[in-house]
Amino acid sequence: DRLLGVVKTIGLTRIGVVYAAQPQAQAQAVLNLVNAQVKKHGLELVSSASIPHTGSTQVKPAVAQLAASTAQVIIVGLAGPAPDFMIGARPAGVAVPVYTVSNAVTPTLFSRLKGPARGVGFSSAIPSPWDRSIEIVRQYQAGQARKNVPSDAWSFNSVEGYINARLLVQVLQRSGPEPHR
Repeated sequence: DRLLGVVKTIGLTRIGVVYAAQPQAQAQAVLNLVNAQVKKHGLELVSSASIPHTGSTQVKPAVAQLAASTAQVIIVGLAGPAPDFMIGARPAGVAVPVYTVSNAVTPTLFSRLKGPARGVGFSSAIPSPWDRSIEIVRQYQAGQARKNVPSDAWSFNSVEGYINARLLVQVLQRSGPEPHR
């Protein structure tokens, strides 16, 4: 929702989306969600292309389809295939911004992308592992420092895992001496 709000704010109206074809029920749910959000913001979904599944590197057909479209921005809702899509997109003629989800942001992503990273944006519900203005991030960083994990190994995924673990600990502490389902 917020990502499409940003897209609209900067004046882009024609959207392309990349999603996983399998599992089919999930693919349909993603398309339904995208269509609802596109409509809510008064935008137009001009192209959608699928990748076989969330772990697939078979991105060439999706790249070709979106390169031939009139999309002004492409949203890749898949963390795993996002780098392969972005690496293939620029040489195929995709010159529009490509937005993806924050869990695609890993140290290897940027080392693989280099030049194709220009024009790539990320949406995030998880705070940046480098943003010291947020208390939970400062606690995460302190924990990483205690384990001698260098900052270039931090990731959105590890912050999300840290937050989930802290939540689980809180739930267990508050559930008393005999926790149950």
